[in-house]
Amino acid sequence: MANAAPAVVRHLARVGVTAPAGLRGRDPYELYERLCALDGRRRDPRLLDTFLSVVDQADGGAPRSRR
Repeated sequence: MANAAPAVVRHLARVGVTAPAGLRGRDPYELYERLCALDGRRRDPRLLDTFLSVVDQADGGAPRSRR
């Protein structure tokens, strides 16, 4: 997660992902929903885009977004 911004790394840690290997095979939508539930509010949807990208990269694919 060296390429992820520090804030993104903190968000991922809050949902239990503390290393790039922890992203492999994960559902970025589920990670986003868990974070929203922890915060008790909807997060900026751009964070979901970031989760989509970092999970794809961890799985060996090209970055993508939900758009």
